[in-house]
Amino acid sequence: MNKPTIETDIGVFTVSMSNGDHVYLNCEDATVNRVNYAVSLHLHLIDGKWTTKNYQDLYMSRRGSFESPSLAANRKAREVLVEAWAEFLASTEFPAIALAASKKRLTDAIERAAEKLAELDEQRAALAKDKANLEARLGAL
Repeated sequence: MNKPTIETDIGVFTVSMSNGDHVYLNCEDATVNRVNYAVSLHLHLIDGKWTTKNYQDLYMSRRGSFESPSLAANRKAREVLVEAWAEFLASTEFPAIALAASKKRLTDAIERAAEKLAELDEQRAALAKDKANLEARLGAL
């Protein structure tokens, strides 16, 4: 399944949801104030509102340079992405994407639990065998 995208004034962002309360927006070729950047933003659903948790949730990397983005570029990217996300939330696409992300997260958790149970079953079988051997040795004394 292709990831959904959001078209903005600064670039086309892919939308990735790890679960129903976290989204990652990413564009490797965004143009903010006539400068090319890789831009990504993490948004979290907190108390019913999509928001950033801290200043590190927006990441901007200037192409071909180690210079930090200007405050104006940072502000513009954040504003554009928050507005675009709000519009995407109102779209008919969002509910299906949120549901698929929640199902994937739960399916992954079930698989991890099943793997752990299989490991524990193997350990239990090995311990039961060790116990039986010890009991046999004790009985032989």
